[in-house]
Amino acid sequence: MTKAEMQAFLHGSRLAVISTSGKYANRRADPRVALVIGWETGQTVQLEGIAELLSGNALDACKRSYFAAWPDRRERERGPNIAYRRVRPRWLRYSDFNQTSSKIEQLTIP
Repeated sequence: MTKAEMQAFLHGSRLAVISTSGKYANRRADPRVALVIGWETGQTVQLEGIAELLSGNALDACKRSYFAAWPDRRERERGPNIAYRRVRPRWLRYSDFNQTSSKIEQLTIP
């Protein structure tokens, strides 16, 4: 799978499950996370990376992208427990179980 194909899959997937080592307060001490993205079509991306707390221009850019996909979520922005993070992948695995023999590709990002 090429980088462009991976990005297209990730941008086309609207659901993900995130796993962390504890509650929100622990994210500052240990920003490592794992995600599973996709699955509704028999294809998934498993991802491990660093969840960066955003501010400034980076926060504005990510919020524009988020609200373009989820416009009804603007109300939540006013909540006291809302924070936005961007995950920088360190490792990815793409799996496609729709084929006769499963296709699994792994990528490590330096």
